[in-house]
Amino acid sequence: MTPNPILRPSQVVPEIVHTTLYEMAQLRCTPRWSEADAESKVRQLVSDELEPRGLTLLRRDLADGRLRFLVKARENGAVCDLIESAR
Repeated sequence: MTPNPILRPSQVVPEIVHTTLYEMAQLRCTPRWSEADAESKVRQLVSDELEPRGLTLLRRDLADGRLRFLVKARENGAVCDLIESAR
């Protein structure tokens, strides 16, 4: 992951965010995780990893069934990262 030069160091998206969101997107269709479990994990990830860095998370359900997550800077609304599930 190459850091975005527009972001302050505190706004760099941690690798755990990528890993967790990608895993959640892949497992959401399996009996291993319920939708409630996935949402709980995302809320925890946002509060522990993103909010302290001044970042927010937007989730988009795409028409083809994939998920897209946008990590944005709260300060200026800039998109810092995009994580998309494979189909």
